[in-house]
Amino acid sequence: MTQTVSLNTEVVKFEIWDTAGQERYKSLVPMYYRGAAAAVIVFDITSKESFDAAKAWVTELQNSDTLIALAGNKSDLEANRAVDKEAARTFADTNGLIYMETSAKTGQNVNELFNECLGESCSCRAFSADYSYRQDMCSFKRRLYSL
Repeated sequence: MTQTVSLNTEVVKFEIWDTAGQERYKSLVPMYYRGAAAAVIVFDITSKESFDAAKAWVTELQNSDTLIALAGNKSDLEANRAVDKEAARTFADTNGLIYMETSAKTGQNVNELFNECLGESCSCRAFSADYSYRQDMCSFKRRLYSL
């Protein structure tokens, strides 16, 4: 899926890839985040296992030169929460990550998360970019883009 977004005077094209955290794609993941401007790691707030897997992705990405955001998804299922909001925020803060809770179902904070990443990424690197996104390990591929 492709989405084009305007941020101030920049136009950014997101290329969205969703592997749903499937193990069979794990060996391909490094080629998606290599040279990436930013990455969003998504976990399910109703699953402790999902949060633990997200922590492993953070560890892998910290060896790269990539801005990392952590997204706690399914915020619409607050009653089923298994991951403490403060624990997730503390983990993000300790590791220098952007943190936001989102709901893919309702759209809550989805655009805000991408805009936050774009703002941080563009201000740090001063370029327009194509961005690739995917569940559990999303990457933003850096590539000059203009419309």
